Amino acid sequence: MKEAILQPLFDEKVDQKLRREDLPNSEVDSWKQPRKIIEIAEYIPIEFDARTYWPECPSIGLIRDQSKCPTCWAFGATEVMSDRLCIASKGRINVNVSAEDLINCCSKCHIEANKNVTADKADLLVWYKHWHQEGIVTGGLYGGNECKPYATPPFSQATECLSTQECTKECQAGYPKSYEEDKTYGDIPYMIGKSVPQIQSEILQNGPVQAYLDNMYRELDYELGKCSSIGAKVIDILIFSQVSFFCTEPPNPYYPRGHSVKIIGWGVEKGTDYWLIANSWGTGPIQGQDMGFFKIRRGANDCGIEEWTNAAQPKIP
Repeated sequence: MKEAILQPLFDEKVDQKLRREDLPNSEVDSWKQPRKIIEIAEYIPIEFDARTYWPECPSIGLIRDQSKCPTCWAFGATEVMSDRLCIASKGRINVNVSAEDLINCCSKCHIEANKNVTADKADLLVWYKHWHQEGIVTGGLYGGNECKPYATPPFSQATECLSTQECTKECQAGYPKSYEEDKTYGDIPYMIGKSVPQIQSEILQNGPVQAYLDNMYRELDYELGKCSSIGAKVIDILIFSQVSFFCTEPPNPYYPRGHSVKIIGWGVEKGTDYWLIANSWGTGPIQGQDMGFFKIRRGANDCGIEEWTNAAQPKIP
């Protein structure tokens, strides 16, 4: 296995001790993000669904709703964090890591989230770095009973985004723990190799991963479930049921930054290999979704689905 000479992973002013060499078995990609070299599993099943493989972890199948906020990055990340906390603890730690807390308290995350993945070479590990360095409290759906549940109601009820960058370091009234006591932490984050077997092996070993669909846009009528193109060329992308997500070339100017999702498994349908995706647009009647999940062709890197997968392992107390 080729050894890579690795440069600092984090800002040296933030943490002099954390270096990319702390991430074993890694290489560096074209914009200096560490990619962990995954050992390929001896057996990769034809079909896999993390919900049934780890039934003790209900967070894997929980569909959240980012509502009217451009915060898919926070949802994809905290959903993966939640799943991996449960998996690594063998079901002992069963919480929802708070997307609200990440949105509120990670200013660097917003800077990177406002970049395009390829054109601006966004740092896709920044949300996991925040988890590693600062910690993130618990909090799932709007109205939930954990420390910091999502502040914005579901899309069907919301009039605007209420999740802001105001970092309030306290839990909701009546919660039994303090903000600091409730924090969860992650280990050194990493990008995953671009090959299908590496992504599959990572999921089999550690749980779901975060993925990014570049130049993805939607123009949806939530009442009628309609979707329309804005005159852009549609790249060959296969999503089962009805097509409601389009990757465009050139990039659509209205939605230039793409969309982040969670990969929880894979399978074959009608002779076509697919990834099983958990989205963060709720469980409502959106074309192409099945109660918040959808399938996208596997092995062709449609919309970059296999290009930028990443994750981090949790620190188990």
